[in-house]
Amino acid sequence: MKRALSVFVVLLGVTVLLLPFFVQDPRFSDFSHGVGPDGEPGAPSALHWLGTDRLFRDELARLVHAGRHSLAIGVGAGMLATAIGTLVGIGSGFLEGAALDVPWPRGQVDRRLRLHPDDLVVFLLDVVQSFPFLLLVLAAAAVFQRIDDLVTVGVLAGTSWLAVARIVRAKTIQLRQLDFVHAARALGRSNVGIAAHHILPNVTGVLTASASLLASQMIVAESVLAYLGLGASPDVPSWGRMLSEGQDTMFTAPWLFVLP
Repeated sequence: MKRALSVFVVLLGVTVLLLPFFVQDPRFSDFSHGVGPDGEPGAPSALHWLGTDRLFRDELARLVHAGRHSLAIGVGAGMLATAIGTLVGIGSGFLEGAALDVPWPRGQVDRRLRLHPDDLVVFLLDVVQSFPFLLLVLAAAAVFQRIDDLVTVGVLAGTSWLAVARIVRAKTIQLRQLDFVHAARALGRSNVGIAAHHILPNVTGVLTASASLLASQMIVAESVLAYLGLGASPDVPSWGRMLSEGQDTMFTAPWLFVLP
């Protein structure tokens, strides 16, 4: 079952990446054959299998190019979020139980404040994860006046690495107690070397699953941003923007609302 699902996902990804090369330009307006008899968007026909939109652009071409755009955003944001979460999770896991003595201001040099970095990271994760994910995405997106693809990837990754960090932290704490880590430490390996050569290879399975789930979540989140007008520019096809535009013609041209 898992193999069949993996094959399906790979085939779907390859199809989304290659199909745009076999359809027409999604920005081309066909005023000759894409206009309905009453001047409305053209219905599905032999030339335009899924009809045309309000600017008489081929709906199939826009759907296909929007899929490639959403896939690129989702994979990019998922990979970046996984990288951030991995770094934070491994660092926090190694610092579990450690304490830093921070001196008090001048005049009170005999007093020190003991901080536990791992506890601070866990507290941050608890606080941020208490907010709904889409609320965090919308709040972060509202900070920027102009949102392009890079900003979208940054916003999505910056609000979605928390779950990965928590999983990797727990796995790192577990691996720290194993004999091969103690042996590496006895041989003089640094924490960075242990993390790179012993911890990271043992969390790749978890990271692969997390990255796959994150990519699908990022695609949905990108569509929500585009639906609300916070995504890419209007000339870039996006499923969310197409759905938003199709609301106005839900009854006169339902294919513009149903298909995205």
